[in-house]
Amino acid sequence: SGYPDYVIGNDAFGNELYANPFRQWTTQEILAQISSRPLLYEPGTNWNYAHTNYVLLGLALEKATGRDMPSLLQTK
Repeated sequence: SGYPDYVIGNDAFGNELYANPFRQWTTQEILAQISSRPLLYEPGTNWNYAHTNYVLLGLALEKATGRDMPSLLQTK
C-alpha cells in the first residue's frame, strides 16, 4: 500500500503506548498516526510490513460485510 507503519519508527506512538499500555485505540486514532506522513512509495511498486495495513484490511472487511470487526472475529 505504501502507507507507513504506525508502530515501527513512530516514537510519539511508542511513548504514548508505554505511558498507557492498556489504552484501547480507536481506528481513527491509529490512522491519525500516519495521516500527515507521506507514502513510502506508490502503491503496488514495492512492499514493506506495516501494522497500518491490518487496520485498513479491517475497514475493508467491515465495509464489504456490513459488520464490525469484533463480530467478524467472534464468528471466525
